[in-house]
Amino acid sequence: NKLRLTYRLAWEKGTGPCGPGCNIFDVGKEVSYFSTEIASLKWVDGNGTILHDVSYVLTSVSRSDMNGWEQGEAIFMAGLPSTPMFVRLTHIPWIMSSNTLANDNGMLETVIRTDLISDKGTSNQSPYSSLPSFLGIAHNCTSVIEIPAEDPDGDKVRCRWAEPSECGSGRTNLPINSVWLDPGTCKVTVNTAGYDVNSTYRLAVMLEDYVPYKVNVGSKQHRTGTALSKTPWQMTLRIIRVACDNTLRPYFVFPTLKDNARVFYSKDMYRARTPVHISYYLTTLKINGSLDFMISGPSFMKYVYESDDLNRTDVMKLSVYWTPKPPDQIADFQFCVWGVDTMGITSKAKCVIDIIFEYDYCNQTQCENNGTCRNIFDNPLESCVCDTGYVGTNCSQ
Repeated sequence: NKLRLTYRLAWEKGTGPCGPGCNIFDVGKEVSYFSTEIASLKWVDGNGTILHDVSYVLTSVSRSDMNGWEQGEAIFMAGLPSTPMFVRLTHIPWIMSSNTLANDNGMLETVIRTDLISDKGTSNQSPYSSLPSFLGIAHNCTSVIEIPAEDPDGDKVRCRWAEPSECGSGRTNLPINSVWLDPGTCKVTVNTAGYDVNSTYRLAVMLEDYVPYKVNVGSKQHRTGTALSKTPWQMTLRIIRVACDNTLRPYFVFPTLKDNARVFYSKDMYRARTPVHISYYLTTLKINGSLDFMISGPSFMKYVYESDDLNRTDVMKLSVYWTPKPPDQIADFQFCVWGVDTMGITSKAKCVIDIIFEYDYCNQTQCENNGTCRNIFDNPLESCVCDTGYVGTNCSQ
């Protein structure tokens, strides 16, 4: 009878809960340094009841102070509410951007439904995404930003621009007719011709989950294609003066896992205290110098920088280690990593979904009519993601 809420927040290095002097040795620690700018920030429900502050476990921090960042994750519990439930964080101090002064009127808002869904027999789970602390793209170029949106119970996810009522002054402020959002793929295309060089902008998007057929939500029928819940995704976009050439961006190489790989962490692994271990390998041309990794992942993970296994001189290796902590971390968790060069240009994301306390149901599941098997936490009967027009546990209807 509890609702588990998870959030990830990113700050300029030294301004968040990790505080001044934040460094890699703080990763994995619970941090709660509150400057005057963030001391009053509280997550509240729709009635104004305080649920949590913005403290978290530090999960990532830049090695350099230039273009520096910190990021963390926290999990907290709330009583099972009436539905829908609104959860907000207001008066967020956004940094100064190209055409907007710094202010404390940013906002995050999520809407959660806890009713039973008739096609699952369980409560709905909200969509989620990992968060880049910032993204750096080239000036006078067209770039594509991929939001790594996921849904724990296999619902379709679509994206849309956040409304001012959902994000306050943290709303998207890119120049008109220079940015396009594809709702179905959650890809943002940005043409930075005419942007200010070395400028900063904001992106504010809402992730929504839905099912393409009629279901009952609680005692009421839910309209086809309408959102079940919504999750905010906001980030900072930096415009860098570099050549408009995607081949100069950092990129991941073998033997990094394929994007959106789904791996499993069984109860036996937990009993043996075997950590999740994921390695990322990143390379780039020498033109932009040394590299760093930007990580968005679950609390209590650790990471180390290592030499390349294959002795490649232009490849860096990042090893991530994480031992889940039940009961809060029994679910599916997303790790995403971006490469960052010294100019501040970032790579595409490389993401892995780790499903905790589960097994590979796709080894014994056959999906029909072009359905795709996708392991879903705590619900083996929902492993088949059906093509349009088909339903059923194996897409046979």
